[in-house]
Amino acid sequence: MTSSKRHWQWLMRMCDRVYCCAGKISPSWIFLFILLLGILVRCYRFGAIPPGLNQDEASTGYDAFSLLYYGIDRNGFHNPLMLVSWGSGMYTLPVYLTMAVFRVVGMSVLSLRLVNLLFGIYTIIIFFRLVHKTQDHTLSLLAALLLVIAPWHIMISRWALDSNLFPAIFLFAVWCLAGGREQERRYVCAAGLLALSLYTYGTAYFVVPVFLLFVAAYLAIIHRLPSKKILWQSALLFLFIAWPVIAYLLINELHWSSLVTPLFSIPRLPGPPRYYAVSSIFSGDIVSHFSENIRTLGQLLLTGNDGLIWNAIPGFGYLYQFGLLFSLLGLLHFLFSPGKRREPVFILMFLWLCSAILLGIFESANINRINILFLPVIFFAAAGIRLLAVSRTALIGAILYFALSFVVFSFVYFGSYRARAAGAFFASFGEAVTFAEKSSSGRLCITDQVNQPSIFVLFYGQLDPRDFFRTVVYENPNGSFRNVRSFGRYTFGLDHCVGQSVGAYVLTPKDLPLIDPLLFEMHKYERFTVALPKVPGQRLPAP
Repeated sequence: MTSSKRHWQWLMRMCDRVYCCAGKISPSWIFLFILLLGILVRCYRFGAIPPGLNQDEASTGYDAFSLLYYGIDRNGFHNPLMLVSWGSGMYTLPVYLTMAVFRVVGMSVLSLRLVNLLFGIYTIIIFFRLVHKTQDHTLSLLAALLLVIAPWHIMISRWALDSNLFPAIFLFAVWCLAGGREQERRYVCAAGLLALSLYTYGTAYFVVPVFLLFVAAYLAIIHRLPSKKILWQSALLFLFIAWPVIAYLLINELHWSSLVTPLFSIPRLPGPPRYYAVSSIFSGDIVSHFSENIRTLGQLLLTGNDGLIWNAIPGFGYLYQFGLLFSLLGLLHFLFSPGKRREPVFILMFLWLCSAILLGIFESANINRINILFLPVIFFAAAGIRLLAVSRTALIGAILYFALSFVVFSFVYFGSYRARAAGAFFASFGEAVTFAEKSSSGRLCITDQVNQPSIFVLFYGQLDPRDFFRTVVYENPNGSFRNVRSFGRYTFGLDHCVGQSVGAYVLTPKDLPLIDPLLFEMHKYERFTVALPKVPGQRLPAP
């Protein structure tokens, strides 16, 4: 017998003993262990990985700060129900949740990301409770375990991209729908949550109504529609919460003026709305992109990678290499099993999956745009693994594969990933900007080799939004993503600083050849350099 074969047999015997011991432990204790593992991997080095900030994170954080302390966003709107943000709009629920966190614990990179962390952890609990409604303890534990170790969910829980709250809010709504049979009033709660999800991401404008149509058709077919009273209450609550979104769409589609009241405001955007970019159903060009969108979606599902380092690490995908195969196995079993087709949880997850697939057909997907897809994919992957329970060896092998993949992913994510993501999250830019501000009271010249550098200056400096709104100069004032040329004492782009008296420069390596190191005092950070003139009033030479 070869050494490798002996090692394999020893490993299988050990796994078999663990399996037997686990069978004697209460499912509640097993879930507690899974949850603690999920909390650990989401909290370890939280705030430091990924390093720095993404521009959308900084935008959420600064608007939350502005609303908390000044009552306006950076575009001057009082208590906006939708945000202007860069010029094409942004969604308010993450901002107002972040504002609540800032009020309690103060403003920092860590507290900015705390909302997504808390929702990520709570999603594990709700996902387990939803699947537990199938009365299959093994399936609910497998689903929770897969979610805990899924690279996609670990990554979205650790940084503050606003759109990544959409799957969590949608899941809470589906959990309420699944409990509607026992208590009809949960349908009302589900309607409210679905309406609330419209404030998380533009893809919700497509997914929510499609999913509601699917659910209504299913309940009508099986003759389980709720009472008229509950239907009316659900519809009224949905409309009460969603009407600002409807008003926002009308204002921007019909080119009406912004709605401004003493209590709130709904803005008219200066540029094309962002929901044009995230769903082609609003762009007027639907059919021509179908084949390309389907190809993109298929490639994304197969490879698990969209080329964006903040969404996925190559080689691991959203659920490792073979996650999709288990999902397809679970989905096929559902489709061809009459018993499963009568399970409310399976039905709801299938309708959810269909709604997400349709979204992928109507838009060109990347992982954050199609984030609503992955929870049902994980659910059906758990169902696929559950089928293997008839063979203890096959079940142990599947769990062992995912466990080893998770271990390798963790080593990469908490190891080499930081350096790979440092550029995308502009690591050390905040430190450099903060040092430059403290080192000079004069004009500051900030590199434009950073995506929307002005928002980082605003966030790290915690500057007054009234000063920004009053003095800002845009290069493209009617663009979807307006580039700030200057505001206050800040100028962005070294070409805009030529001939000006500047107190400090914040530079990338690409900018350094423009600076004579003999004339400037250089302070280096991880990816940026602050240059302080040795002679006050030192100016850059004309190019």
